[in-house]
Amino acid sequence: ENWANIDDIPLLPRDNRWAKENMRDGTRIVYSGTLARKHNPDLLLALARSTDADIYLFSQGSYANYVKTQAIEEGLDNVFVQSWVSVEDLPKMLAGADILFAIIEADAGVFSVPSKVLSYLSAGRPILASIPAENLASINIQRQEAGFVSAPANNDRLIENAKTLISSTELREGMGKNGRAYAEKAFDIVKITKKFDIILREAREAANNR
Repeated sequence: ENWANIDDIPLLPRDNRWAKENMRDGTRIVYSGTLARKHNPDLLLALARSTDADIYLFSQGSYANYVKTQAIEEGLDNVFVQSWVSVEDLPKMLAGADILFAIIEADAGVFSVPSKVLSYLSAGRPILASIPAENLASINIQRQEAGFVSAPANNDRLIENAKTLISSTELREGMGKNGRAYAEKAFDIVKITKKFDIILREAREAANNR
């Protein structure tokens, strides 16, 4: 399995200085990173229409522009589209979220694991995900009780999961702690390095014995 550099994503307070300067008060659902063909941008708009949370999209490109334009046309004043943040500001932005959002379409979910989920786990915030059930990210989120997952085509369940998270600070905090605890255990680079060392040694020995 892949991993994140957990040392680059320390646990920070929600109301850190960067978050205060770039986000308004209220429940914040944040999507950060690439938004492209394997993602469904309309899910961000669906969350904005169906909840009273603020929806933050930190991304760039045609899909980000689409979300911004559509939100303006519909008069959705709870959608905020901003550019990607710097590596330095990333942990501050993630910490400012109440809920972190992940998307991947069914066809792409067969071969692609959204790496942003690894950063989300490290940030210690609950994850709201629209990801196929068989995807490794989906399995990890549910196995660790680090958030809620719905199938890409099930918008009703996505909205239901979002409302459940929005309604309970205790639930969000618990799931965030679960995700961080998993990250601290699974993303230990010393342990990961030892595993790679064993694999490479075994491969070398097998090649020498041919």
